[in-house]
Amino acid sequence: MKKEYSAYEINLSLYSKTSWFFIAAMIFLCIEATADLLQPTFMGYIVDNGVKDANIGQIMYYGAIMLGIAAVGAFSAVMRNIFFMSYFTIYRQKNYVVIFIVKYKHFPLKI
Repeated sequence: MKKEYSAYEINLSLYSKTSWFFIAAMIFLCIEATADLLQPTFMGYIVDNGVKDANIGQIMYYGAIMLGIAAVGAFSAVMRNIFFMSYFTIYRQKNYVVIFIVKYKHFPLKI
């Protein structure tokens, strides 16, 4: 005999399967925000250490660090937006469809 699950049990089982998508997306969001917040700091280093002293080496050094930080931030944004959040949304939609079907097994048609 096949056990019939309630909407609450289905919700919990599907949530535990998709929670790692959400956690990974939040980690990538924190990395992206950190990368965005570090940019003005290194711009200040360029102005204070490179432009003020006319040191091209310092400007290139801090500029390369800024490019690396921007690349990490862009990678984190792509991973968060395209990969993790899209998969998380797809799995959550499946969850809500299953809950809807379990809760409303038939539709009264009134025309």
